[in-house]
Amino acid sequence: MTEAWRRRIAWWIRGTAAAVLLLCVPGRAAAADGGRVLVRDWLDRPVLLSTVAFVLLLASLYIGPEIPTGRGSYGAGVRVGLVGAVGLCALAVLGVLGSYGGPPAERTQLAAPGDPGLALTETPVGGIDPDYELEPVTGSGWSARHWAIGRWAGYDGSAGGYYVGVRWTGPDRFLVLRDKKEQEFTVDPATGRVGEPVERPRAAAAG
Repeated sequence: MTEAWRRRIAWWIRGTAAAVLLLCVPGRAAAADGGRVLVRDWLDRPVLLSTVAFVLLLASLYIGPEIPTGRGSYGAGVRVGLVGAVGLCALAVLGVLGSYGGPPAERTQLAAPGDPGLALTETPVGGIDPDYELEPVTGSGWSARHWAIGRWAGYDGSAGGYYVGVRWTGPDRFLVLRDKKEQEFTVDPATGRVGEPVERPRAAAAG
């Protein structure tokens, strides 16, 4: 392979690395309120995408003409180091892909009664005693958009107690249950935005 072709291929690979990094931009934008669920799930992965871009950059250095290839030059040692670094980074990428590709496996979705275009998602976040993140979702498939409400502790870490669950109480109302209190939210089916909750003790509600 001529030096000109090596340089051309190296810059193609570097351009690909830059494009991979740019994918972080729509991913981060989709993570905000009103963002598309599928874009967030697949592209809001800054660690994964940065690692892939770094692997591509190392590969471009290996292929490119900047490092000498003659016998006895320092380039031989540098290339061995690059191969090792690419291998380690590739293993890291495979591990991250296996753990974080797509939506979380633990996420559950509860459709609103009488409205297939509105749902609630419940996602555990953390380890043994996870917090629970709740989000209304409007639309479906590519058009689905999410709206943040907040997180509830999975253990007794707040005045209202630990998170128990969530259920719909009407086509536009849902109830977040904790062991000591409950909060009722009203959601706008057209926009997915949630109003301020009404909080009350669970014992009073049960009575």
